[in-house]
Amino acid sequence: MKLQCTQAVDNVIRCFSGDISKNDIMAQLRSAAPAGIVNKSVEAINSQGTRELTRTLEHALTVHQPPLVRGRRIKLRYAHQGGRNPPRIIIHGSQSASVPDSYSRYLANVFRKKFDLFATPVAMEFRSDGNPYDRPGRRKPSTPGARRSKASRRR
Repeated sequence: MKLQCTQAVDNVIRCFSGDISKNDIMAQLRSAAPAGIVNKSVEAINSQGTRELTRTLEHALTVHQPPLVRGRRIKLRYAHQGGRNPPRIIIHGSQSASVPDSYSRYLANVFRKKFDLFATPVAMEFRSDGNPYDRPGRRKPSTPGARRSKASRRR
């Protein structure tokens, strides 16, 4: 029975890449899967609030901290939903480009378990916040004693 349900969900995921209506997808799911799984797959399409996703992220961070990268801790700040089919969760933080695949899978499983998304792939995306003081048009002096402009000498 579990194998049939997994195959039905895989067929639905393949259908999302084509031009098939939502009614056709639901009919295909109902024919191969029990009602509970159909409801869960529809729930996965619904949106999740930023507050719930961030609280789930904070709980996952307290249970299992992210690993160190070059002696510094990866700091994951908040999460929000970036898509519905499949559910995409975007996590913002510092050094998030260095998150290992194993920790990404751990977070995906935490979100899947918390929101009861059986056999639904959860896409994780990590984004790093840039340095607010690093402006693209700003010129840096070449040496510590570099010449300053006339306007800055008047001050």
